[in-house]
Amino acid sequence: APSEPSAIGEPICKGSDEASPPQSLICLFQAPYCVNLLRQMAASLTGKVLLAHPGLHDPNFRRTLIYLIHHDSEEGAFGLVLNRAMGSTVAAVLPEAELGLLEDTPVFFGGPVGRDQLTFALFSNSESPVGLQCRLNLDIEEAKECALLQKGQVVGMVGYSGWSAGQLEAEIDTKSWLTVLPQARFFNFDARLDPALIWKHAMDDLGSVYSLMAREPDDTRWN
Repeated sequence: APSEPSAIGEPICKGSDEASPPQSLICLFQAPYCVNLLRQMAASLTGKVLLAHPGLHDPNFRRTLIYLIHHDSEEGAFGLVLNRAMGSTVAAVLPEAELGLLEDTPVFFGGPVGRDQLTFALFSNSESPVGLQCRLNLDIEEAKECALLQKGQVVGMVGYSGWSAGQLEAEIDTKSWLTVLPQARFFNFDARLDPALIWKHAMDDLGSVYSLMAREPDDTRWN
């Protein structure tokens, strides 16, 4: 059953474990822009990226980028956090599995829903000159084959981010999220990268005001 919309300051991301993302979709990399939800509230945001507003302090989503796999005003939405490595590998999460080339695959936090589940995602170049293909819900054998044949970058994801119908729209309307088109650099799954730095660079694209806000300390008493 759909979850109730959360209050500001409470965990934002909720959803059903029954939700199943599509097997593939194309991300078009173009110049980022903010979506005016007052005009486009009914439009699907599938394939867009959510940037956590500098004022969003929910620890689940502080300074995150979320790729929206699916969005529908009547069904809700779900996606994956792109910039929060868990400091672990697939071998550490699945110690009993025969993993082969997947052993050292980094594991990322996809969101607070279904934290007890790990899934594999494949990010690879598409035939489109400006596109990237994202395949989700790969099983271990599929992921091993993709890694062996070097079909793209295989990433382990723990959990996902989900919203009930109308919940994401309400959060965007209250400035919890900024919505932009994906950029190729958002999908750099190097666990050594500073996740906050990726977010800050994305905020820089939105202009000097957001750039300054992104560099404010968490405790404004140090301003």
